[in-house]
Formats: sequence, C-alpha cells, structure tokens
Amino acid sequence: MNLRLSYLLMLYAILPVAVVIALMDKLFWNHSVLVAIPFRPESWLIWIYLFGMPHVVGGMQMFADSEYLQKYGWRMARIFAFFLALPVVLSYMLGEKAVFFVFVAMIVYHTIAQQLGLTLSALKKKKDVYFYVWKWSMFGLSVIIYLMMYWTPMPLVFMDESFRSPLMLMAAMLMTGVVVSAGCLMWKNRGNGFGVFYVFANMVLIGTEFYLFSEGYYLFVVVVGRVIHEFTAWPIYMVHDHNRNVAGGKNWIFGLFRGVLPQGVLTLVVAFGVGIALTYMLSSVPLLASVLVSLSLYHYYTESFLWRKESLLRRNVAFVP
Repeated sequence: MNLRLSYLLMLYAILPVAVVIALMDKLFWNHSVLVAIPFRPESWLIWIYLFGMPHVVGGMQMFADSEYLQKYGWRMARIFAFFLALPVVLSYMLGEKAVFFVFVAMIVYHTIAQQLGLTLSALKKKKDVYFYVWKWSMFGLSVIIYLMMYWTPMPLVFMDESFRSPLMLMAAMLMTGVVVSAGCLMWKNRGNGFGVFYVFANMVLIGTEFYLFSEGYYLFVVVVGRVIHEFTAWPIYMVHDHNRNVAGGKNWIFGLFRGVLPQGVLTLVVAFGVGIALTYMLSSVPLLASVLVSLSLYHYYTESFLWRKESLLRRNVAFVP
C-alpha cells in the first residue's frame, strides 16, 4: 500500500476556508465570530481528545514490535528517561517559562519538519540553501507567533508595546524570508509541477497563519496547522501499520486483536482510549501533567530520527504523487 501525496495536499483546503471566514467576519459580520470563539482551542475539551495524546500514543504503539525494539529500544529508553526529567529540572532551575519555551520550540519544529519532509519527497531532491533558509524562516516565524499567543495568560493584544513591536517586526522579516526562499525553491524546481505545488502549499500555510495571527484569530492559527499536521500523520501511521503487518503479526497489539478489528481502526481505538483516559486522570493526579509534557517532548524528538529516509519505519511507507 502506497501513500498518495495528492491526498495529503487536499488537507490544505482548510486554509482558504479559514481566510474566507476571517474576511467575512471582518467585512460583513462585525467580528461576531472573533468575539464568539475562545482565544485558544485548549478551551475545548474535545480538542485534547482529538489533537493531544492520541497522536503521541498512535506513534508509540508501533513499537510493540521485536525488530523495532531491538533496533531502537535502548536509545529510546535513554531518551525517555532524559525527557521525563527535563520538565522538572528546567522548571526548578529556570522556571516554568523555560519549560514552555522548550515545548513550543519542539512542537513547532516537529510540525514543520513533517510537512517539509513530505515536500522533499514531492520534490525528489536533496536539501539545498534555499530549502534551509525556507525551513528556518518558517521555524522562527512560527515560534514567534506561538510565543506571542501563549507566553502571557492573554495573547498579543495585551502585551506591552515595547515587547510586541520588535517581535512583530521580526515576524514580518521572517515572513519575507519564507516567501523569497520558497519562490527561489519553486523556480529552481519548476520542471516538477507537483513538487512546486507542495512548496507553494506550505508557503501558503505559514502565510495564512501569519495573516490570521495579525488579524487576531488566534484559535484559527492553531486549528489550521494542527488539523493539517494530525490528518497527515494518521494516514502515515496506518499505511505503515498495514504494510508492516500485512504478511504476519509482527506487532504484538495487532496480533492480539487480529480478526477482531482492522489495524487502522485498532490504532484509533487504542490511541483515543489512552488519550481520553490520561486526560481524565489529569484532575486527580497533578504530577501527570509533567509526565504528559515529557511524553509529548519524547514523541517530537524521537520522530525526528525514526522517520528518516534510511530508517526501518520508512521502509514500510512509500510516497507517490
């Protein structure tokens, strides 16, 4: 089973929808949508169920596999111990803001790396200077946006002007870097129409987020990026799980439920079941919050090497136009 990049591109249709809603709200609806929606999607409990722990659990359950454990187990165990201690140590030494900054930087890098990794698959080219400028401009801009939305209890509009103005200037400069480097990248690869369109889609993604952010639709900023990220990740997991286990029960969890539930359904059931259980436990086990931060950081870091082109996992996922 192959994974079609053209399907993943369809997810970017959420971008014009969000922009049209924001424009209609600004021009005709007297900002009624902006007033009605919360600042951040975390205000919705269902958001945590859909876009919190399930993604992390979905990625981890692939490692109920002897070959994967033999290859990566010891390295992942050491990394897990490190990230389990990291929030506690950082919070004690530098304060909770330091933990927050690390968390924001890693989630932004994780999200961007996924989309740009797929862009490289579409381009069928190695990284070059234009790609690196594009990548790090997107990363810097996204970090600034998320910091300005989450650093204080209330977002950008409540910030001190002496703090807000330099950040907005940096964001505008980085947005310019994104557009220029993406334009150069598209021109250099103009013979590959599909790859160029993938570059364009990701340029529009960060441009849309910057526009929505500047207009005050902070919830939309998070929603559009997270929806594209999550619904890109799930098909990758499911194609991997199918190809890895189609000829036999290499995964212990899938082997246990073979003939009871399809692998794709089982992945969702386990991931959402664990995610919902952990979310409910937060209220009665305060220490769990630190553990969940550790699990998220652990997930973001391990995926940075587990899905490299030469990895065992990538052998089970082929991307086609």
